[in-house]
Amino acid sequence: MSFIISTDTCCDMFKSELKARGIEHIPMSYCFDTPVYDTFDSDADYENFYQRLKNGELSTTSQANSVEYAEYYDGLVAAHPDTDILHLVLSSGLSGTYEVARAAAEAVNQRLGKKRIYCLDSLAATQGMHYQLTLMEACRDKGMTAAETEAYVTEVRGRQHHFLLTSDLFHLYRGGRLSRAAATVGSILHIKPIIVIDSKGRLNVYDKVVGIKKALKYVVAAVKKYDADLSLPVFLAHGGKEIRDEFLALLAEKYPDIKPVVGWIGPVIGTHTGCDALGFVFAAKTPRFVFKD
Repeated sequence: MSFIISTDTCCDMFKSELKARGIEHIPMSYCFDTPVYDTFDSDADYENFYQRLKNGELSTTSQANSVEYAEYYDGLVAAHPDTDILHLVLSSGLSGTYEVARAAAEAVNQRLGKKRIYCLDSLAATQGMHYQLTLMEACRDKGMTAAETEAYVTEVRGRQHHFLLTSDLFHLYRGGRLSRAAATVGSILHIKPIIVIDSKGRLNVYDKVVGIKKALKYVVAAVKKYDADLSLPVFLAHGGKEIRDEFLALLAEKYPDIKPVVGWIGPVIGTHTGCDALGFVFAAKTPRFVFKD
């Protein structure tokens, strides 16, 4: 094996699937009453999480600390003494996790006297990270090095487009992405913000439409509008089967040859996007959206 792939559980893959695909992971935590780690391994785990949100429970999240990351990296190095490690992290534009992971990797590399751990900022989340992990697997299986793979994924990352829809604007308000007034007015008028992850890995409202049907059609239309590179995979993230199925039907009607990889939005990201959210990820021949600071 040319290198070891590693990530955090914000990639939202079943944990048994990560193991089967030879991907190491460090769990991220969320909290209803007490903090717990994301160990979701079935549709039922995700459905139970979203049912709790629908029942009115509020979830919070917290990031891993530097000690946890250093111990995790030390364990990987001990288990794979002769193999480099490429670790993919939740977007630095959404969390401080990347800076913690990067600092821990640098400390371990310095102690080892050589670079063994490559820490890559995904500038993505959930199925957008799953997307990048799939690219990493292909590179690993071709025998590419960790450094070569990091460079390739970084290039694709620069043109990876992420569109996000959410049915509950108050989750965005609680996360600081919308004002209370905007969330209230938007909910009353059924305004749906079209949210993108920008070039710095941050959530930004790109456009607004009225009604979920128009919002779903808007995202489907993005395939042509932004010149999707369909030689690479397409990924769909969801927080509920109803919105997932409605979107897939619209996508199949317009583009019957596109078969996205479908996965859940997990608890760390779902805490902030709420129930019945949907994300659509594809690489384009055009770069990601750039927003002014």
